[in-house]
Amino acid sequence: MMGVAIFAVYANCDPIATEAIQKADQIVPFYVMDRLSSLYGVAGLFMASLYAAGLRLKLQDVMTTMIVCESTGEFML
Repeated sequence: MMGVAIFAVYANCDPIATEAIQKADQIVPFYVMDRLSSLYGVAGLFMASLYAAGLRLKLQDVMTTMIVCESTGEFML
């Protein structure tokens, strides 16, 4: 859904062509800052959600490792 919104906003004005961003993977943070920065707190909420998603993935890796180690009888720190 976010991709459709970004496409609709930047269909006639490519941020890479105008050198507003250098790489295509910078488009989502650029969109948030460009279009949603007028709403107080949205940029911070976006950054917090990225941080939380990263922590969740890391915690999931740790838990999976613990389960595998527990089932084999090996404990690793």
